[in-house]
Amino acid sequence: MPTPAALRFAWKWTAALLLDGICRRRIDGADLRRTSGEGSNPGCAKANPLRVLLVEDSTPVRGRIRSLVEENGRVEIVGEVNSVVDALAQFREQAPDAMILDLYLKDGNSVGVVTEVKRAKSRCAVIVLTSFATLETREHCLGLGADYFFEKNQEFERVPEVLAELHRLKNEAAI
Repeated sequence: MPTPAALRFAWKWTAALLLDGICRRRIDGADLRRTSGEGSNPGCAKANPLRVLLVEDSTPVRGRIRSLVEENGRVEIVGEVNSVVDALAQFREQAPDAMILDLYLKDGNSVGVVTEVKRAKSRCAVIVLTSFATLETREHCLGLGADYFFEKNQEFERVPEVLAELHRLKNEAAI
């Protein structure tokens, strides 16, 4: 069963697509295709990857996250940054579908990034991934609008599962 955060993400995508009139549903037997304008794209999974911004100040950890999330082929890393300032700039420039966000970066606490992303009314799902996962910190981040909150040492492997689910929801909304 999808989490409430995943359902919110799916609703945002569906609403945006319906309001914009971008996609129509076309059913040819069991074949569902995304159609936009004149052409159609039967390779939806590969042609419509989940665009992810990776925000982590540790180069080895960033590399590990990148390799972990790129394994399934459904994710496109659209940017890798190591600071709060760069995270906000890349968020505005790239308009990612999801952001994997370390809580403590070289230039400070990234809680403000969560706030700014949510204030922008973006469809971007925010996945906080931190080594400092206290109950208070988790509740604070989720209260500010983070969609997911994982502890690096214990829940690291859940990130690809969440991204796969977000990718599925994005592409279902695009059909």
